[in-house]
Amino acid sequence: MSSFSSFEKDKERFDVWREFLLAEELKPCGDSALTFDQFITAIELASMDAQKRVQKREELEKTGKMNEALMNIFTVASIVATLPFMGAIAGLTVASTVVAAVAGFFRMKQKDKANEKINKLLEMLCIDPELLVLIDNKLENEYLKSPDFQKELEDFVIQARSDEGIDSMRDFSQHLMDWLNTRSEYAKSDRTSVVPTK
Repeated sequence: MSSFSSFEKDKERFDVWREFLLAEELKPCGDSALTFDQFITAIELASMDAQKRVQKREELEKTGKMNEALMNIFTVASIVATLPFMGAIAGLTVASTVVAAVAGFFRMKQKDKANEKINKLLEMLCIDPELLVLIDNKLENEYLKSPDFQKELEDFVIQARSDEGIDSMRDFSQHLMDWLNTRSEYAKSDRTSVVPTK
């Protein structure tokens, strides 16, 4: 569990959180229940018409191919499919849909609309929910609109789909911290950067 108690005790210095936040305080990404490939498949399923998604599941169950990995995929897909922003991103390419979905998870946390299922999903995607609570929404939005997030994630999706190997889950928290330290408006300021200590 990440420990950010120092911030709660020091509200007056909350705006200079970067002086205190260390990479070691992030929840370790570890082994996610999903691989990145499985997450992409879950997003594809979530983008389907509900009837088609149910039909696909029934087909797999009849063939006996509904293993634990597929159960995880359909569980994630069923959560994502109910999220309000999914209707707005229908018809996009797979890569663009994944980018829009991940951005949607960030924004649900920003708006305090993330329930227990969404928080669990964030952790499966190696996104530390407590880190998102700490970072100013303006910075998060800058990150989500940046090519460092959008283009790199699209390229990662395309690469994952083009090879037959298993792609482990991307560490989104670490990517966000790297961006904060090197390419954000805070990185250009005189404030102390977030220093990885691992």
